[in-house]
Amino acid sequence: LVGLDRKDKRYFVLEVLALGFDWSPVWNNLAVIQVHRHEYSAARRLLAHAVAANARDVVALTNYGVMSYHLSDFAEARRTLEEARRLRVRLIDSIPTSGRGTWEEEQYARATQPLDETARRYLARIDSATLSDGPPPADDLVADLHINQL
Repeated sequence: LVGLDRKDKRYFVLEVLALGFDWSPVWNNLAVIQVHRHEYSAARRLLAHAVAANARDVVALTNYGVMSYHLSDFAEARRTLEEARRLRVRLIDSIPTSGRGTWEEEQYARATQPLDETARRYLARIDSATLSDGPPPADDLVADLHINQL
């Protein structure tokens, strides 16, 4: 999707869905496009599809929590963000070690650390009952997870 403008990305993703690929990253990318269009309720609905497609997608779950916060659904935001943090830890703990090293665990932990920091930050906002008057920062939503290969 690199190099495509938003309109082209949206059509490409819709074509992928039309082919029957009900993947959470596809729904998540559509949601990110909706956030850039300031269509926050639509973005959360798309993120709900992403979570339904893969309940183990930490990116989609975190994004759903962020959108819930910005739509003032604080109970859902708290539930979802706490679950995203627990899921991340479970996924890290479930990565089998390969002999003496924990390289895969460390890679995944590093790649998902920004998601955990986002979840923690929004949970702190909920705890202090801080409402945001502005739109959600686009930088708080993650289009996809990149794990660097060495």
